[in-house]
Amino acid sequence: MPPPSHVGEHASSRIGWPDWKDGIKAANPVPLRPQCWRGGCNRSRATEARTGRCRKLARELGVSKSTVQRILTQARLKPHRLQHYLASDDPDFEAKAADIIGLYLHPPQHAAVFCVDEKTAIQALDRLDPVLPLSPGRAERHGFEYYRHGTLSLYAALDVQTGKVAGKTAKRHTSAEFIAFLSELVNQARWAKHIHIVLDNLSAHKTKAAY
Repeated sequence: MPPPSHVGEHASSRIGWPDWKDGIKAANPVPLRPQCWRGGCNRSRATEARTGRCRKLARELGVSKSTVQRILTQARLKPHRLQHYLASDDPDFEAKAADIIGLYLHPPQHAAVFCVDEKTAIQALDRLDPVLPLSPGRAERHGFEYYRHGTLSLYAALDVQTGKVAGKTAKRHTSAEFIAFLSELVNQARWAKHIHIVLDNLSAHKTKAAY
């Protein structure tokens, strides 16, 4: 949704944050164009806003911090928020994505659909000192020192139709452990005529034994 054509009583029609001064000090509101915000909210300025440098920006513009915050709020700009995306170079990505989404939204009849993933290198830690319980006027206390019991890998599979999650831990993270986990899933879904498994492109998932 594009920003509003006017931003309260403080706005600038020029490109670039330094030019806000002229619009902010004007007696009448100045029409705001989307390209102004594209030029103003460049990456370096947005990074400053995300890292709490709104006061610095206000000093550069010669206005108060609240004025800068009000302009951003009225324009529905949130430079402190950051989202990530991933672009695929696979020409068949849209068709593949449509197949996966279809499995989630409309699972086939007489078929099992599992979404499988794993969490590797989970540290198994144990406290050396006992936990001191909660008492009046004092919070529960934990010791700082701990003992390492090595690491574990956690395999998990979401049953799309029932919402249940099956999990298993393993000391190692190899194709053999992954195949053993898949075998357990297959045994749990003997009733299904077809089994669909959704997973990523991890190397342990693409070995000859896995296929």
